[in-house]
Amino acid sequence: MAGNQSFITFILNFSSPNHTVKQVLLAKPFLSLQLVVQLLLQQPGQEDQLLLLCFLLLSSCSSSLEKRGCLEGRQVMGKAMTMVDKYTWVLTNLCSWVSTISQTQFNKVEKVLISVLLDSSSSTLTCMMVSDIWCFLARYGTSQLCLAHLTLLSSILQKLKLTTFSTPFLFITILMERLTNF
Repeated sequence: MAGNQSFITFILNFSSPNHTVKQVLLAKPFLSLQLVVQLLLQQPGQEDQLLLLCFLLLSSCSSSLEKRGCLEGRQVMGKAMTMVDKYTWVLTNLCSWVSTISQTQFNKVEKVLISVLLDSSSSTLTCMMVSDIWCFLARYGTSQLCLAHLTLLSSILQKLKLTTFSTPFLFITILMERLTNF
C-alpha cells in the first residue's frame, strides 16, 4: 500500500482543512511519522512534501517522543544493530536519506529546512530536528556548503523584523553558532 502513488497523494492531503487523513495521522502521530519517514526512504517523488509532512507530524508528537521506548537504529557497516530513542530514529533516518539525494532534491530540502525554521508555529522539537539535520550536512558536507549555509542564514537573519521576541530569530542564531564549529 505504501508503494502506491495514490496512497502517497492521500497522505499528502494532511494539510488540507477538514481532510479525513488529518484526524487519522494525528490519532497516532509517532506511528504516522514512522510511516512518512519510511515513504520518504523508499519512494521517489514528492520528497519535499513528505519531508515537510515529517516536520508537521514531529510538531504534533512531542509527547510521544517523551514516552519510553526504543527502536532499532540504522545498521552501520561492521557494527551490531543498536536500539535508539525515537528522536534519534527519526534524525538518523532523515540524515541517511538526505545523504543520498540528488542536487535537485537537495535544493528542495534546503527550502523546506528554511521554511520550517521561519515558521513561528514550528515546535521547539521540530526546530531542533531541523538544526540537527543542518549540522549533519555541515559535518559531512564540504566547507563551501557550510559557508554557503552560514551566509544564507545570516542574510535571512538580517531580514527578520525584531520588533518582538522571535522564535525563528532565536533558532537561526543558535543554528549559526552551532554551524561555526564545523
